[in-house]
Amino acid sequence: MILSNIKFKVSDTKNSKGELVPTRVEERMAKIINPLALKYASWEFRELHGSDVYEERVNNQTRPDIIAREANEFKVYCKNEELGTIGYQGWGGFKYTVTNKRIKGVLERGDSYKTSDGAKAIKLVGKHFSPKTTQENLAEITDMASRVLAELAQEKNYRRTNAWRSMQSEAMGFILSNIEMYKQFVSEAKNVTSVLPIATEFPNIIAEDIGATSINSAMGKGKTYTVSIEGDTYSLIRSDKDIQLLSREQVPAYVLQGVGMLKLLEVKQSILGVGTKCADNIFVIFVQEN
Repeated sequence: MILSNIKFKVSDTKNSKGELVPTRVEERMAKIINPLALKYASWEFRELHGSDVYEERVNNQTRPDIIAREANEFKVYCKNEELGTIGYQGWGGFKYTVTNKRIKGVLERGDSYKTSDGAKAIKLVGKHFSPKTTQENLAEITDMASRVLAELAQEKNYRRTNAWRSMQSEAMGFILSNIEMYKQFVSEAKNVTSVLPIATEFPNIIAEDIGATSINSAMGKGKTYTVSIEGDTYSLIRSDKDIQLLSREQVPAYVLQGVGMLKLLEVKQSILGVGTKCADNIFVIFVQEN
């Protein structure tokens, strides 16, 4: 009997008679997947990988028929939150493999626990698989926001560098001080009209680069809030030791105002001096000290 929380991929694999073949848990994997599925009824064990099983060759039979599909690796979920992966490695002797982000974080070598003992594998899953804690969720949000800001700063700096390479025969100081004169110059000079669109956009390119670099730097110095909104709860994260979970009424007015402005932007867009939109519900806001 297949437990209802063991989920197989939809398969159209057929035998030589055109009949759909059944999918089952690989025999050795079933020794740990079935007990785990019974013990953790709220979890789902979703097939990640599987393989076809063929009947034994009889006499000079040239092509044994396929008789089943066997799932041999599973991702485990709790309410659509991924808890980890359970599988096996065959080379060097059969061993169960158990891995997730927590395990990867504590192992100095490798990224999974490996054991040939089914009971031990079950204990490893019970010990290391569980929904993320509030602290882990907030750390993940902060990491994502930090990556977005770093990518944004790099992207704007790259754009600024490329723009400057197109205009490097002139002094930047002269261009910024006399931008209208420079635009007039390139519009009249021969063979440089392609620079005109860049020159027109150049002040904005400089401003965007300065803005992206400044907020990325400020986050590294603990001078920003990473604001995550889930329903009516606002998480204000300044560091891993400075985390506030607030209702909307408790959030500082300037933070609400900044979020309101940033909501109107696309993801990875910024407002100078205010902050950056990292996702539809995640924002980085400059802290205003009292």
